[in-house]
Amino acid sequence: MPGLRERKKLALRARLSDTATAMFAEHGYDNVRVSDIALACGVTPKTLYSYFPTKESLLFERGDALALVLSEDRASDIGLLDAVLDAIRREIDQLATTSPTATSGDDLIRGIRGFVSLVAATPALRAVVAERSEALTTSAAEALSRRNGLPPTHPENQVAAGALISLWRIHLTGLLEHGRTSSNLTELRRRTMADVDRGAALVRPVVEQVSTARRTENVAVTS
Repeated sequence: MPGLRERKKLALRARLSDTATAMFAEHGYDNVRVSDIALACGVTPKTLYSYFPTKESLLFERGDALALVLSEDRASDIGLLDAVLDAIRREIDQLATTSPTATSGDDLIRGIRGFVSLVAATPALRAVVAERSEALTTSAAEALSRRNGLPPTHPENQVAAGALISLWRIHLTGLLEHGRTSSNLTELRRRTMADVDRGAALVRPVVEQVSTARRTENVAVTS
């Protein structure tokens, strides 16, 4: 169990993120300054930046677990696709703890719906989602390269990396779309993960084939 100091840090981090989300939703993302958020939370901008290095990171922490999985050197017998799916499942399963101020699943559903509207209405936030997706695709290509010896830019690694990260996009889309209509958190989890699993069934043959590929050298044959 985290000590008192660590619990206080986690509580402040959650308060900063929750306050920022509420202020963005009320006033618009572009109309809220980092200093406004810090003032509302009773901290200095320097303290806020020690928790969140950028304004958009106050909203976007999703994908961090997946980025860590992709950056790790995993043993060859651990399937990359299964590691990615595990990371996505953990993110979905941890939804209930991502907003300590939510007192029920209904509160969290309302928060997700508000987040959906905020992202949809803010070009800068939509751009952040696209940038994160591109960065994750690059990391996936590098992870595949470590397994098959082909360069990250090789067409096979590029195609398989795109397929892997499509699952992350499916899970985000599922949370956003099902968050509008799900009546509770359990239903949201179930519907979102069902989407991911359907995508994974299509992606698996491609990723497994590319993960086990090996670089072949052209050998000149002389008579």
